[in-house]
Amino acid sequence: GQARLYKFFKLYLLPLTEKQIALYVTGRFPFWHRGQRREARRVISAIPELSLRPMLLALVPDLVAQKRTVTELFELYEFMVESWLERESSWIDKARLRAFSEMLAVDVFLKRGERGFERIPRKDLIDLVEISASDLDQWRLTARSLLNRDSAGNYKLSHRSIMEYLFVVAFLK
Repeated sequence: GQARLYKFFKLYLLPLTEKQIALYVTGRFPFWHRGQRREARRVISAIPELSLRPMLLALVPDLVAQKRTVTELFELYEFMVESWLERESSWIDKARLRAFSEMLAVDVFLKRGERGFERIPRKDLIDLVEISASDLDQWRLTARSLLNRDSAGNYKLSHRSIMEYLFVVAFLK
């Protein structure tokens, strides 16, 4: 009695409401940090796209703590990538990791049609490492926060928007 076809439904998340964002800010910055709350609200009001991207909204406390001023969405992506590069700088030069990450984003983006998805198989990733950065520890590249492995063993950048950002940066260079 079951149909031969399975139906899959897409679920779209709604943007965060102003109330949800306000609750996040008040929860993240206690009342005795009024100045930081005010600065967080200023950053959020300057970039309305934050209601669509909770991943970037989570960067606001770091921006406030570092007293960084951003007014554009691309600046938030740059801040996120730079923060990640700084965290990884204990084992690799930031410039080398950035260059590799941009090359990876270009490879994933340009070959998504032939691969059928926006991921890179382990073999292709190893080949890319051999071509561009043969002295890098492969295990470190595959165990870090911007690169995730799926259940089939393919790798992808942790978020599509990060891949798009790194692709555009590489394109502009």
